[in-house]
Amino acid sequence: MYLYLSRQCSDSAATRAEHERSLAVLTASCGLIRLHLTERKQILGIGDVVHVDGSTVENIYTLEKDKTEMKEDFRKLRQGNRTVREYEREFTHLVNCVPGMVHTDRDRADYFERGLRPEIFRIISALKLKSFEEVLDRALWVERSNAIAREERELFDREREREKGKKRTTSGAGDSRALNGPLGIHDHSRDIRDPRDV
Repeated sequence: MYLYLSRQCSDSAATRAEHERSLAVLTASCGLIRLHLTERKQILGIGDVVHVDGSTVENIYTLEKDKTEMKEDFRKLRQGNRTVREYEREFTHLVNCVPGMVHTDRDRADYFERGLRPEIFRIISALKLKSFEEVLDRALWVERSNAIAREERELFDREREREKGKKRTTSGAGDSRALNGPLGIHDHSRDIRDPRDV
């Protein structure tokens, strides 16, 4: 059963009373809808469809202030330090809370792609993907590949530092150049006589 609420939001007492009656009917009929009212008892989202199917409530009223804040949050949303999966959850939450921000799957893919970290965005944008699922899938792959490359680079750096440490301890124990000549060749030339000098 679909219930529609009127979009009229004037301060007149008659309109306010009508809204109060509508809210009372909704609350009494399904018992599950909890309404959030501002100090003035103005409801944002009036006119939105509330779908009641058995005991399921599909849409709960959202205050206009909250919708405005969510639109601003959506506009500023970036991946930042989050994983792609965490960013995707927040992105999907905001898209679902503020209908009308994203109209098509292509729009959703574009908005999501723009919020990705620069190192992921550069790769994903070059692929020219058309659907949100493709962008999400490739972003997860790129993130994983970057993590593997980072781990290998760190391992390589640790190994190189370890090798440098070993070289320092072996060459630091005694400088063979002090005993040998400048090129590390033993200087026995003083002991050898020319056979013609005999």
